[in-house]
Amino acid sequence: STWGENYGKSLYECFILRVANFLRVVISFDHTHPRFAVNCAANPAFFTHCHLVWSESLTKESMSAIATAELGDTLKDIANRDEVLGAVVALHRAAAATGAPPRKLFALIETYRSIFTTKKDSRGDQTTHLLKGLKKLGEAKELVDELSRKAVEQKKELAKKQSEADEALKNITKAMSKAAERKQEVEVLQAGLKDEDKVIE
Repeated sequence: STWGENYGKSLYECFILRVANFLRVVISFDHTHPRFAVNCAANPAFFTHCHLVWSESLTKESMSAIATAELGDTLKDIANRDEVLGAVVALHRAAAATGAPPRKLFALIETYRSIFTTKKDSRGDQTTHLLKGLKKLGEAKELVDELSRKAVEQKKELAKKQSEADEALKNITKAMSKAAERKQEVEVLQAGLKDEDKVIE
């Protein structure tokens, strides 16, 4: 706006003028709603001071744009995002063929968002539960590995001690065997001495 058209007007009048010049409001009516005619009759300015665009159905491109705008954030991490949006549009178009108005597209989108969010949250809980389970399995594996390592070390130690015990047993057996041989030798010598003593007497 220029200075000239605002000259002599109050601040409030200038504000109203700028709102009238620049503000655009889009109102979407459902012509199948039972109160459609009553609401139009109660607000004749809709017809006298507004530009009307009458459309009983949305184009496929419009539905795709609405679905993308409404579900964009919800489906941002989904790999097959375009397929889901296409399915939502196809579902509404099938319903529109039987008389479903454009506002039903928003209801469909909201229903899909609600179901998707619920399932995603539920899956998130399951994922958290599974991750905790995997962590516990990892800890159990580490414990088993540690116990296995200790068991191998103890087995080696036990084998070493067994080998030492076997060696000690061999030495004891040898010593006892030598002692037995010496005892026999001593007995033989004693018997020989006794015989010699008898001969001397």
